[in-house]
Amino acid sequence: MAARRYSREEIFGGLRLAMEQCGPGLTVSKWDALSMGPCYRSLTERFKMPWEELKATALVGFPMPGETTPAFLDKKTESLPWREALAVVRDMQGIHEQASYTQSKATIALPAATPAAVAFLADLHVGALGVDYGHMEAAIQFILDTPNLYVALVGDLIENSLHFRNITPTVTQIIPPKIQAQVLDDIVQELAKARKLLFAGWGNHDQEREEKALGYSPTARLIAAHVPFFNGKGICNLKIGEQEYQVFATHQASYSSYLNSLHGAMQERRQHFPNADVAVTAHRHQPAVGIFPWQDVAQGMGGEEPRYYVAVATGTFKTDCGYSKRYFAGGGTLGWPVVVFRHDRHAMTPFMTAGEAVGYMAGLRAAA
Repeated sequence: MAARRYSREEIFGGLRLAMEQCGPGLTVSKWDALSMGPCYRSLTERFKMPWEELKATALVGFPMPGETTPAFLDKKTESLPWREALAVVRDMQGIHEQASYTQSKATIALPAATPAAVAFLADLHVGALGVDYGHMEAAIQFILDTPNLYVALVGDLIENSLHFRNITPTVTQIIPPKIQAQVLDDIVQELAKARKLLFAGWGNHDQEREEKALGYSPTARLIAAHVPFFNGKGICNLKIGEQEYQVFATHQASYSSYLNSLHGAMQERRQHFPNADVAVTAHRHQPAVGIFPWQDVAQGMGGEEPRYYVAVATGTFKTDCGYSKRYFAGGGTLGWPVVVFRHDRHAMTPFMTAGEAVGYMAGLRAAA
C-alpha cells in the first residue's frame, strides 16, 4: 500500500501544535528544542518525512526565530482559468477578422462582350530620385484613356525609405513618405473611380517597411478601401463572359534567378499554384513575358487545343537606381507587360507593351 501523502495544512497544524508544546512564543532555543527533541522525532515519524522536507512543505513563509514577517492583507494573486482565456482569445480572433482589410483570394467579373487586357504595374517607387516620372504619368494616362484596358498593382508603389542599410536612399527621396502616400492615394482613387483598377498587392518598400515601423500598413489600408488587396501571394479569379482565369500575383517570389527574369513566376506556379493561368511577379525590375506548356505536355494530342500558361515579370519606373547598379544587373528596366484575355474562348496572349496589346484587341474586334 502506498504511503499516505499529508496535506500542507495537516503538516503545518502538527508543527504548530508541537511549537505550542514548547511554550508561548518562538525563540531560537525553543526552535532548537523542537528540531532536536522528541517533538522533532514524533513529527518525522508521524508524517514519515525527513525534517528538511517537512520544512520545505509546510514552513514556507513561517516565521523563523527572531524574524519579523509582514502580513499581506490584500496581496493580489494570479488567477487565469484557461477556458475563460481561450474564450476571450476566440472573441478577439473574430474582431481581428472583422477588422481585416486584406485577403488572399478575390473574384472579379469584367464585361463579357469583348476581350479584356490587364496591365501589370509594379515598382513605381513614387518619391525616389531615379524614377522616370514622365513615363509613369504617360502609362497611367494611357490606361485611363484606353477602353477595355485594366491595371493590377503588384507592389513597391512608393519609395518609403524610412530606414535602410545606409542613409543614402532616405536623404535622396524627393518627397517624404507622407507626401508619397498622398500622391499614391490620389492615383489609386482616380484609377478606381474610372473602374480601371482590379487589385493590388504588397511590396517590400511600402507594406513591409510600414509593418516593421508601425505593425500595420497605412498604404495597404488606403488601397483596400477601393479594390481587393493581397497581403501576400494572391489569387484573382478573373471572369470574362463564360471564361474564368486564375491569376497568381505576388511582389517578391520565393525563387529567383539572375539568368531568367521569369524563374520566380514559373517556380511559384510549378510548386504552389499549379492551376494558375497567369503567374506574375515583380521586385527584380526586369520585365519579361513567356508562354509555357501546362503540366501535361501531352495535352492536345487527341485533337484538343493544347493548354498553356503565361508567366510575367514586371519592370520598373525606377531606372536610375544606384543600389541596383551596385548589387544587381543594371539599374532597372522600364516595362509594364500586358496580358489579353479572350472572352469567347479560354486563351491568353501576353505582350511586352500596352500598344501591342491594344492593337491585338482591335484586330480581334475587326475579325469578329
